[in-house]
Amino acid sequence: MSKKLPKLCCLLLLAGFVAASSAAAAQFSVDTSKVEATLKAGKTKKLKIKLINYEEIPLRIKAYVRDVRLAPDGSPDFFDLGSTPWSLKEFGIQPASDFILPARYFKYVNFEITVPANARGGHYGAVLFEGEPRTKSVKGGGSVNTIFRIASLLYVQVKGTTETMAKIQDFKAWREGGKVKARLSVENDGNVLIRPQGQVRFPKCAAGAPGQNVNPSKLPLLPGASAQYALDWPDQAISTGACEGAVELDYGGAEILGARTNLD
Repeated sequence: MSKKLPKLCCLLLLAGFVAASSAAAAQFSVDTSKVEATLKAGKTKKLKIKLINYEEIPLRIKAYVRDVRLAPDGSPDFFDLGSTPWSLKEFGIQPASDFILPARYFKYVNFEITVPANARGGHYGAVLFEGEPRTKSVKGGGSVNTIFRIASLLYVQVKGTTETMAKIQDFKAWREGGKVKARLSVENDGNVLIRPQGQVRFPKCAAGAPGQNVNPSKLPLLPGASAQYALDWPDQAISTGACEGAVELDYGGAEILGARTNLD
């Protein structure tokens, strides 16, 4: 059974996803929120991540690799290796597991990725860096132990084996509460991460209402995952009576996806 890393009693700072208010608020940071590599099956590549200590004292750091899943808002959750179909478990990633980060200085953490001979598509995980537990006083007395963690995501594609595919599972539009609402469901049925983007319009019945962008933040969608996108317009912006909505979606593949739906 897969084990999800606990988030209670700890500060999770993920570069590029959750930002501290200033560098001083963080014990340490990484120079990149994501490391990407594309190489053939059976090949090895050396990679590195720069870790920066903001404090006046040396820090003892633990580093380890985990699988990742992405929430609908794009934020990652981390799991034991082997928990996902796109796991990096067999890629031989072994960063230095326990080391000292000098005070007010930086250190490059080096590691290698070796792609298994039978690997295909994209594989996704993260290198997490964890400081030692600290005791923090809380209002009203007492204390709580906190652990500072930070991560760099790892995106690995196996060259010559990627399949970029997607499909529109559902597309609906209706009137409700003084608004015209639309809902679009998209599934990634390829073997690499995609970032679907597009627009929903009512081309023949919108009284000056612009199209609404789908996934404007370019949130990623992992292989096998689905996402729902909800949009709305003021009711008066869309003509009354029978009407048709249309969506066009670019997911990075060879074709543009399209669908239509009736608005009654």
